[in-house]
Amino acid sequence: MQRGGLLGKEDFAGYHARRVDPISVRYRDCTAFQPPPPSPGLAGCMILNFLAGTDLTAAGDASARYFHALLQAIKWAFRQRDTWLTDPAFLDIPVARLLDPAAADRERAAAIADTAGSLISRKTGSDTVLVATADGEGNAVGVVQSLYFDFGAAVLDPDTGVPLQNRGSFFSLDPAHPNVPAPASKPPRR
Repeated sequence: MQRGGLLGKEDFAGYHARRVDPISVRYRDCTAFQPPPPSPGLAGCMILNFLAGTDLTAAGDASARYFHALLQAIKWAFRQRDTWLTDPAFLDIPVARLLDPAAADRERAAAIADTAGSLISRKTGSDTVLVATADGEGNAVGVVQSLYFDFGAAVLDPDTGVPLQNRGSFFSLDPAHPNVPAPASKPPRR
């Protein structure tokens, strides 16, 4: 509030971290886990479902067919992400339907054939770090830390020096959009 913000201590007093169950999909002989919405992990799982039905080996490493399949999988999943990703406390997101491999099976051929299709998503930020590791048994884990956009909100807490992030930029001012700001609503992350 000292710097003209709209949030006060009372806005943060009721906040608490919550434990969530991950979402997951099978990809080939592995299981991939992601945090549930409002995390963008939903899109990552959908990408894997799409790619599970493609023969990337036959396409050939670094071939046009290989990269086309990857890009079409990403565009297909991001369209769904942009439609559905919001705070699940404010909208019933059909996670099970979106993660059903049959959804990717039904739409894969048309998505891959769509060579002219484009995807225009809102500009995303930077200042994100991924730390990942894997063991000899094939288990892998990654942790992402993100301030979002250039240096987060470009504001440092004067007492701690901690930079503030600005994930709220993915709220929409369109009252019909699922990401309209509301008290206690969490913005989607991308």
